[in-house]
Amino acid sequence: MIRRAPPDFTLLVLMFFLYLSPFLGAGGGLVFSQNISINTTGAANSSLSMFEILQISNTANYKGLYVLHSGAAAGTGYGVYSSMTGASTTANVAGYFSATGGAANYAGIFENGNVGISITVG
Repeated sequence: MIRRAPPDFTLLVLMFFLYLSPFLGAGGGLVFSQNISINTTGAANSSLSMFEILQISNTANYKGLYVLHSGAAAGTGYGVYSSMTGASTTANVAGYFSATGGAANYAGIFENGNVGISITVG
């Protein structure tokens, strides 16, 4: 029987390598021969994803990706920052969210703060 590491351990290993990445590899960075995939199903990652998290769970309030950044930043602090640049032939999308299959579906919930569109933050 093949035993898989629990998801928390897999994330810990990934964080360890990301922490060491400036010190590893030619030119200062981790060198991978394929994309990174974290999952508990053993499924191969998508060839179109650079970093992929796949978690199949029926546990209530389970999060596929949880990011917490706390503390007083000396300037602007970001919990998640996403950017897409380049000369794409159709469109650039920095964030894509979809929710389906539930009794109620919300692609985005913004609990606190303002929602800014076409603004810059200093």
